[in-house]
Amino acid sequence: MIPVLVTLAQAQRHLKIEPAADGSPSAADADLQDKVDQATAMVVDYIRRPSNEWEIESWSLVPMGSPAAPAPAAVVWAVLLQIGYLYRYRGDDAADGAPLPDDGYPPQAVCAALKRYRDPVMS
Repeated sequence: MIPVLVTLAQAQRHLKIEPAADGSPSAADADLQDKVDQATAMVVDYIRRPSNEWEIESWSLVPMGSPAAPAPAAVVWAVLLQIGYLYRYRGDDAADGAPLPDDGYPPQAVCAALKRYRDPVMS
């Protein structure tokens, strides 16, 4: 199960997107929510390992002191960075200067934010 680490409102603030004045959802909101979900899954997948599975599953958007623990700020920041990357580079702009994927890894800034939460795999 993927925890909810970033809300649609947080993603909109991060991307400087004004929500609808009347608060009604739009097609753009649905698209952005998809990117929030995808970015969260990508970040969690990047740092998930057997030794921290229980910790990740307990993260959520809750106040401190609740049974579930809030995600570390660096993890939330990494999700926001990944959302920005997904929002900017939609896959149809490779010829327009989009950065090339780095062998399936998240962008460098996301990897740097998550470095302390990930154990490297050695073969």
